[in-house]
Amino acid sequence: MSDVSKSIGLGVAAGAAGTVALDVASYLDMAIRGRSASDVPGEVAARLARLAGVTLLDDSAAGGDADAGRVSNRKTAVGSLLGRATGVDVGAAYGIARAFLPKVPWQLAGLGLAAAAMAASDVPATRLRVTDPRRWSVSDWASDIVPHLAYGLIAAFTYESLSRVAGAPLRSRRKPTVDAEDIEQLKSLIRGIETAMLTTVDASGRPQSRPMATQRVDADGSLWFFAGRDSGATVQARMHDVNVSYVDVEAERYVSVSGLAEVVTDRDTLRELWKPQLETWFRGGADDPNLTLLRVLPSQAHYWDKRSSVIVDVFDAEPALTKG
Repeated sequence: MSDVSKSIGLGVAAGAAGTVALDVASYLDMAIRGRSASDVPGEVAARLARLAGVTLLDDSAAGGDADAGRVSNRKTAVGSLLGRATGVDVGAAYGIARAFLPKVPWQLAGLGLAAAAMAASDVPATRLRVTDPRRWSVSDWASDIVPHLAYGLIAAFTYESLSRVAGAPLRSRRKPTVDAEDIEQLKSLIRGIETAMLTTVDASGRPQSRPMATQRVDADGSLWFFAGRDSGATVQARMHDVNVSYVDVEAERYVSVSGLAEVVTDRDTLRELWKPQLETWFRGGADDPNLTLLRVLPSQAHYWDKRSSVIVDVFDAEPALTKG
């Protein structure tokens, strides 16, 4: 499953959770204030059905009290279904946005989701002349804003929570573009340094580092490391950019590489890079079910120039990326 598909799936789940929160807030408001349920969703459904040539929700087609009651019940049911579909659709759209746009705090994202959900329900109702927000009272606005605010905050929080559990991407995975000459300079700087420090960011925003043996450096600068499927390095690398540091004290080489990381589970690649000494950590060998590879795609590289005592850029492709 692609990163975008995962993000959409989490968005759908978040939208469903937000819809439940909206319903709870609405029913609490009805219970506290003793107000009746809004007939706007049902009227919107009826007018949309009329535009589509469907008469099942048309009051004028009712042949008596019994038919009128059934039409009213249908309008209520279809209106409710449309509302829930809107909540899920807004969540799916948020999932798409999260796959390509910069990450923002979930609280701010929740406000944006609340506004989007309000627009998705109020704009059609207004265009179909079911309601006119210009004539709403303060109480009417509160009845609309509070449930949608509950929707937005719960949906954003749910997405954030599920993404940490599922390791969903919190930023796009577009591959950085780096000149071949710069890649060759990076390879020259880290040549002979077998062990690096891989730094990731945990769920609370704290950096975590661990030594990792570099298995291969590709022509495009990709750095390959073995890792456990359920390890902190693997889970955290899915969520945030990573940093890889190389040090050669004797040669006074200090290199820092940052970029995206992707988890690779292709068995042919695992077997190609496998080394017998890794059995200390992966007793199942190259076919160990917990064995994965981390492929780091560098977007930035710097090194310490001992002659001038300054940090020197090898390359910086960061502007071409979308980060969270």
